[in-house]
Amino acid sequence: MKKLSLAAVAVLSFALATVLLVRSLPHAPPQPDATASPRAAQTPAVQPGLSAQSPASRGDPDAFQKLVQRHEEQVRARGAKGVFNSRAQWDKHVAEFDDSLTPEPGVKKFGAKVQTTLAPGETLVTGGWSTHPGTRTFVFVTPQMTTPAGYPTNEGADQVTITSRFIAAPDPAFASHGMPVLEPQNESLLAGKLSDEQTRLLLTALETNVGSEVLSAPRVTSLLGMQSQVSVSDQRIIAGKNQNLGPMVDLFPARSQDGVSIDLGVLVRYTIADEAAPAGGP
Repeated sequence: MKKLSLAAVAVLSFALATVLLVRSLPHAPPQPDATASPRAAQTPAVQPGLSAQSPASRGDPDAFQKLVQRHEEQVRARGAKGVFNSRAQWDKHVAEFDDSLTPEPGVKKFGAKVQTTLAPGETLVTGGWSTHPGTRTFVFVTPQMTTPAGYPTNEGADQVTITSRFIAAPDPAFASHGMPVLEPQNESLLAGKLSDEQTRLLLTALETNVGSEVLSAPRVTSLLGMQSQVSVSDQRIIAGKNQNLGPMVDLFPARSQDGVSIDLGVLVRYTIADEAAPAGGP
């Protein structure tokens, strides 16, 4: 009887200890139902506010930043390819430029090919062609860095707006209004530069001069390292062939080594009808 009593006390003590242990863990997760599938029983619970697909749950907190970096690399690669293709196209235009000025019946062709560097505010002056008796035509090319809409003023430095003004005036007008003497550039081509103040004064004087005429002033906005073209043409049939009469300017702006100036390639073509030749169509 004494041995049975001791055994009963031992069993009762163990049961009491088990109850106390269970009560001391009130937040213990419930045991999975024996009838649930093993897959469901092993699926970890998702904490509130944490996506199951978040980078942290995949063990890589920098995954999003790496994705952004890969995207930026792809954009830069596409941009570099675009600049390379644009430069190749520009070199092709330069190589074909002289042939485009080959004389044809019924028209007069004038052209200028310039590669120069312009500081902020400077204007390229080229041309000087004797387009009509007693009249000369000059081209004023002015690039200006611009800021895209929505960007702070200190950004958007890769965008440039270029204005090309074609002005015809009597021979004495340019000299009397202070047109500088143009110096040879690129072999037989004449080209010069004007400061911002010189450009404004000269253009104002020419535009109000009797006998002067602003033939065209096309403007284009481009990215540095990308070629662009502006033209104001009138297509006519002359001597049995379609001819685009008027000015056409190809431009290739790039950033200079000083970071603020613009290396500018310019191809100017200006075609007019030869008044002495009969037209071959309307």
